[in-house]
Amino acid sequence: MLGTALERLAPTYVGQERLTGYDIDCARAAVILHDQRKNGSPETPQAGATDDHDLRMARVIRRESTLPRRVARAVETHMGAWYAGPRPLSDLEDLVHTADMMASTETITCAVDGPLPEELAGRDLQVVE
Repeated sequence: MLGTALERLAPTYVGQERLTGYDIDCARAAVILHDQRKNGSPETPQAGATDDHDLRMARVIRRESTLPRRVARAVETHMGAWYAGPRPLSDLEDLVHTADMMASTETITCAVDGPLPEELAGRDLQVVE
């Protein structure tokens, strides 16, 4: 859902010249990685979500990857106003936060352009025809 929300929002940011295609690729990386520490570290997983999973994953990105620092920053700020942590400041960070908010809202349905790939079958996704 989050990837779909990002792909639906991205053309608006590009069309308004707020972001470039490269920026959207950075946002895609942030979306893929943003909740990877939601239940703590792989070595010591927790039963529930950690309050600081955004900060934990941003640290991993900075320390263990060659991704641009702005990907880490977008991960770090993806929770926005829902959390007392860092808030989105750049358009890239705003895009990731907004897409995450949309995908996390029960009353919003993010449709997938059809036809639906086999690997997504049975996942309660709505196809746009």
